[in-house]
Formats: sequence, C-alpha cells, structure tokens
Amino acid sequence: MKSAATLRLIGNPHAYYPNLAKPLGGLTAAILFSQIFYWQDKANSELGVYKTRDDLEEETGLTHDEQRTAIKN
Repeated sequence: MKSAATLRLIGNPHAYYPNLAKPLGGLTAAILFSQIFYWQDKANSELGVYKTRDDLEEETGLTHDEQRTAIKN
C-alpha cells in the first residue's frame, strides 16, 4: 500500500497557526487554540464552542494532560 493511501486510513489532517506557539506558550497551546478557533464560527450555542476533553483528544491528538497544560499556558 502506498504511503498516501495509508495516511488516508489514519484520518484527516488538521492545521494550526505555528506563529502562535511562542506567544501562547508552546505548540500544544497553539494546536488547542487553533482547533477551538476553527469551531468558533460553527458553534450552535450562544455560549460558544463546546468540546469535551475526549472530543479534543480525538480531533487534535492532545492528551487530557497536554490539554490542561495548554490551557494553563
């Protein structure tokens, strides 16, 4: 199987803003921010984006501990 076909089986790629890594305190913070920012205009609630830790782990690959650290940063 070709590598491109193998990658398609893994799932879809996700983009983030690399230039936010330093100002936000690291790569994990930039990834988490970028994912939430992506969803902000698609939110159905007046309160904004609602994602569980499990949702975010599935979407970003960040573990619960990595998410906590990103939020602190």
